[in-house]
Amino acid sequence: MHTRILLLAIVLAVIACSISLAQERGWASSIEWSPDGQTIAIGGSAGIWLFDNEFNEVGHIPINLDAKYIDSAGFVSWNATGEWLAYSGINLDTVKVVDVGKRKVITDIDASRLQLWTPVVWHPTDNLIVAGAFDGKAYIWDAETGQERFLVDIRAEASGALDSEAIGSCWISYDTVVIVTVELGYVLNIAENRMERKFYIPGWPRWTMPTQCNSRNELMLNSGELVNLETGTSTRVTDTDYYRMALEWSPNSSHFVSSSFGCNLRVFDGGTYQVVQELAGGRYWTSLASEAKMIAWHPDGSRFAVVGEFDDIRVWDAETYELLQRFHGFETSPGVSAALKSLGKTEKDLCP
Repeated sequence: MHTRILLLAIVLAVIACSISLAQERGWASSIEWSPDGQTIAIGGSAGIWLFDNEFNEVGHIPINLDAKYIDSAGFVSWNATGEWLAYSGINLDTVKVVDVGKRKVITDIDASRLQLWTPVVWHPTDNLIVAGAFDGKAYIWDAETGQERFLVDIRAEASGALDSEAIGSCWISYDTVVIVTVELGYVLNIAENRMERKFYIPGWPRWTMPTQCNSRNELMLNSGELVNLETGTSTRVTDTDYYRMALEWSPNSSHFVSSSFGCNLRVFDGGTYQVVQELAGGRYWTSLASEAKMIAWHPDGSRFAVVGEFDDIRVWDAETYELLQRFHGFETSPGVSAALKSLGKTEKDLCP
């Protein structure tokens, strides 16, 4: 009898501890593996949390978000060496550069005049970061000093307001970056501080949140168009998906994983563009934080992970599609919690 009571007490203590940790970590909104595949960075409402591949916590970099914004979402992105992380996102006034080894913010870049709805993107080798903003400009900063290295006024080149709303960026060579807006792509030469050319982005809806190019410098749009960012040409390869909120290519571009509103993820072949697998666990039901980078591939392409708007993170094997891990370590985002409460529902009522 005493043994059963003791076991029950231990179980309750573990549950209480898990709940306490989840509350401390807040909600998660983005995930990315380090370049060496050894560390998982998760960005969210309480800063950046670092885990090993078994989801043992190995570090935390606290970042204070303005409490008035309950829909703040932090995007994390690693530099090429895995020594630094950039943290940016919705309702944040700065882009923060973090030294992972020292576990502290080393640079604050003023972004108060911007609306960064997509992650900043690191240069392939140098410590430069690029962002396209809703103020109609594209910015490139020195990550170490925070100094602005390059700026192009997209709005001055655009033919309309929508043309200047930047939704993503992609480096296609050492000196060349493409800024993608709702209607146009801008090819910028940073060595010569000039815009080389621009090209039209076809189809509607045009964006994927966030935009991400593959290793072939191609961009998949919600319209089903695949845009070659080097040539500006496009080809329709899939059906239109009006509700896609995240898309991530595998490192070798052989596959990509797509998430839309609802419960499931779809895995596509990157050559035929056909669906090869559908997986339960997309779990996106409101727009809150769904702009975040919620899908991440391990650098060796062996698995991929998804951060949902509920309290769990799921990892799948990329070959067998077996669910490898399911980590409950964060809170459900407040927007989802409020929506569920208003409906008189729980998370399990919506998705398994």
